[in-house]
This record gives sequence, C-alpha cells and structure tokens, in this order.
Amino acid sequence: MSETVQEDPVRIRFPPFPPVPDGVAIVPFEDFQESGTRVVGTDGVERDGLGIPTIVLVKPLSKKRQRSAAVKDLRRSKRAAAQLADVTTQR
Repeated sequence: MSETVQEDPVRIRFPPFPPVPDGVAIVPFEDFQESGTRVVGTDGVERDGLGIPTIVLVKPLSKKRQRSAAVKDLRRSKRAAAQLADVTTQR
C-alpha cells in the first residue's frame, strides 16, 4: 500500500541554490544597510551610496524629441486637469 505524504501548503520550497563562490559573503537581510545615490562629489564624478563611480546609461534625447516630449506632457496635464474639473462639477 503506498502512502501519500502531504506537505505543509504554507511552506515554500525553492530549487537548490548554487554554491556561494569563493571570497563572496552573502549579507543576511537583517544586516543589510540601504544606500542611495549621491550628488556629484568634489572630484566632479557622480558616485552611488557606497562611493562607487556611476555611469550614464541612457542616451540623452535630441532637442526635437525633448520638445515633443514636453508638448505631450503638457497635453496630458491639460487633459487630466479637464477630467478633474469635470468630476468636481458633477458632484
């Protein structure tokens, strides 16, 4: 007679994690210290919260695309203001 084993439905099991590489320490969540971005330092290089230099990842928009993006934002804000005005007048 085969016996079925029911597992606890609340317990979540993950596949086996890979071994930790040599020289790497995994920080427990309770010991994690949050760090954000910093403004440009005295040397003129922007650094993250740990002092590591950052790089620019996004290509800046051309002047024409900046203007068209600004126009779209203006249209959206006008449309949102009009919708808000309609809602307030209906009440």
